[in-house]
Amino acid sequence: MSQDQVLVLDTNVLLNDPESLFDYPKARLILPLAVLDEMDQFKKEYNERGRNARRLAQILDQIRTQGRLTEGVTLENGAVLSVDVEENPRGYKGFSPHKGSNRVLLATLSIKERIERNVVLVTNDLNLRVRASALGIPVQSHDERGRNVDIYEGFFHLDPNAEQLRQLDKLGYLEGEDLRFYANQNVIIPYQGKDQLYRFHQDKGRLKRVKPIERGVYGLFAKNPEQLAALNLLLDEEVHVVTLAGKAGTGKTLLALAAAMELLTHGRDYHRLLVSRPIFPMGRDMGYLPGDVSEKLAPWMQPIMDNLEYLANAQPMGIKTRGPEGLLEKGLIELEPLTYIRGRSISNRIMIVDEAQNLTPHELKTIVTRVGEGTKLILTGDPYQVDNPYLDPSSNGLSYLIERFRDHPIAGHVTLLRGVRSPLAELAANVL
Repeated sequence: MSQDQVLVLDTNVLLNDPESLFDYPKARLILPLAVLDEMDQFKKEYNERGRNARRLAQILDQIRTQGRLTEGVTLENGAVLSVDVEENPRGYKGFSPHKGSNRVLLATLSIKERIERNVVLVTNDLNLRVRASALGIPVQSHDERGRNVDIYEGFFHLDPNAEQLRQLDKLGYLEGEDLRFYANQNVIIPYQGKDQLYRFHQDKGRLKRVKPIERGVYGLFAKNPEQLAALNLLLDEEVHVVTLAGKAGTGKTLLALAAAMELLTHGRDYHRLLVSRPIFPMGRDMGYLPGDVSEKLAPWMQPIMDNLEYLANAQPMGIKTRGPEGLLEKGLIELEPLTYIRGRSISNRIMIVDEAQNLTPHELKTIVTRVGEGTKLILTGDPYQVDNPYLDPSSNGLSYLIERFRDHPIAGHVTLLRGVRSPLAELAANVL
């Protein structure tokens, strides 16, 4: 990116990621004074937004020691950052000066008038982008800065050539330097008249067939290749992080819980199952809930309890199994809010984080860095069903981790495509 282009960063970009200041090498970056005023309002909040506001203040305080921000300070990546204090361009009336987005818009117009270069407003606010475009200001979201916004699905369809077909006939697997896949990527290969599922083992440079699990997994049987691929990764104790994405009804949580119970029963060193979910309501919040922590958490964890009840009922006849309440009483399952995870070291457990698309990248980093020796982490969620108002399909923590971990042998990902909850749920997920 050239300094011929001037980028004005909006408040919501920095609230979501204060490190976004360093995402534009060799560009000229401008922070309007209105942005700093808005950030100052959030610094006392005890949440992710407040943390990011405080983090930005620390970053700017360090940068200001290197020069005057009103004149521009060169960052390590070659970008030049400055703070603009003029906000009132001539000829624009009717903008309420008490609204933060209006102040940012007016400041951008003022910069555009004074600087004879291409000025672009970088904002994740859809309404502000529309208003800015109406005033002739080029706009873009932070996630349009060159990252791949197509979320990695974990699957690839390979049409084998003649040599590969001979290798499959002779060895039953594929290997060779021409196989270029991500670690633990699942590959569908048409072979012997039907599509067969293979998984890429990066350490050996080999595609090995994923065989059906005839006995099932804790009473659950894979209904499609994606579910089989998910169970294969979930049951592999050498894969320490598994991410499952997909629309509602594809079986993400149920598969994760079934595999976790199977590993607890037959695994090597897992002592118990820890399940957590971020607390984000759908629609209007009901307000404060009565009771202690476990009683407050109960409504949020009810989907987990429903799935555990389903698995308990799915056990073969003659096998005595206790329902979720019995497993909780026995201490095999822990249900905990993510609020209290900071500072912990979670060892020898299977940890499931459900609805992970509502976590920010920083929150997810905090969770992953809590994972101790012998723990398997499973993250599930739908990147396109985000309830957190400060996140979107590409900027949420689940999508962020999927992209960053896709080429590491200890991580695996599967996107589940087909709904299995019911024909009605599948129809709703596709057409509503």
